[in-house]
Amino acid sequence: MKCLFKSLKKTVIGLAILLLGTVAWDLGHIAYYRSWFSNQLLSLPYTPQKAQEIDSLLSQTFTFIDNGSSSEVFASEDGQAVIKVFFEKPYTAKSRIIRPFNQLAALKKELKMKRKRCQACMNSYALLPQETGMIYYHLMPTNTFNRIVLLKNPDGTSRMLDLDKDAYYIQKKAEVTNHYLEYCVRSGHGEKAQQAITDLLDFTLLLSREGIVMVDLQFTSNFGFIKDVPVRIDIEHLRFERSWKKGYEAHLSMQLKDFRKWIHTHLPPEFLTYFDEEVARLKAEEKK
Repeated sequence: MKCLFKSLKKTVIGLAILLLGTVAWDLGHIAYYRSWFSNQLLSLPYTPQKAQEIDSLLSQTFTFIDNGSSSEVFASEDGQAVIKVFFEKPYTAKSRIIRPFNQLAALKKELKMKRKRCQACMNSYALLPQETGMIYYHLMPTNTFNRIVLLKNPDGTSRMLDLDKDAYYIQKKAEVTNHYLEYCVRSGHGEKAQQAITDLLDFTLLLSREGIVMVDLQFTSNFGFIKDVPVRIDIEHLRFERSWKKGYEAHLSMQLKDFRKWIHTHLPPEFLTYFDEEVARLKAEEKK
């Protein structure tokens, strides 16, 4: 009986330590994330220069054009810019079955995802403003604008974007790669489409060699063109990592295969030959 009691006691103590450790782990991360947010520039200063750049945009109505993984995309009336409005979605932690611990873990996950989102916007603006078309980001409440922007939803209804309260960022509007290439071909500008493929491959390889991490390349949907120049549309997870300079090859190879499949399906046969030649050129350059 005593042995059973001792065993039960050890089990209870072990569970208590585990639970306390779990709580401490979650609380520690929550404190870290909150400290990080309080020490970052999460909304760009609304300087006179920035006001001159974006005021005319913000006086327009923006119409829904697409959904991303973390935001809705709305295009300006003049077709020059997009506002990407972040979703406000609840997070859950399936690994925690006890309610209070589940709530803590869910809050930790929410703050973690929010931090990644903020880092991506900040990195894009700081590292590659031209290459991502980043114009402005607003990731924390401010008292700057005191105005709203009208957004038109997919169903035709409208809603208001509060420029001070909501989380969003503004980019130059790019023509997504698949639409751009298909339009060039339909318009009889095959050489222009081929040059676009070359420029996109060179652009991607250059960034990768410099250690710029783009987790999901997806050449046809996460890149686009502004005035015939390739840009990165999807900025999620964009960051610099020194190790990526040598670690990008496997990811790039997989994404090139997907791009090749798309070209094979959607473009004339000569474009597949051209693509293969360009990939061979890149591989030859890599060996130099």
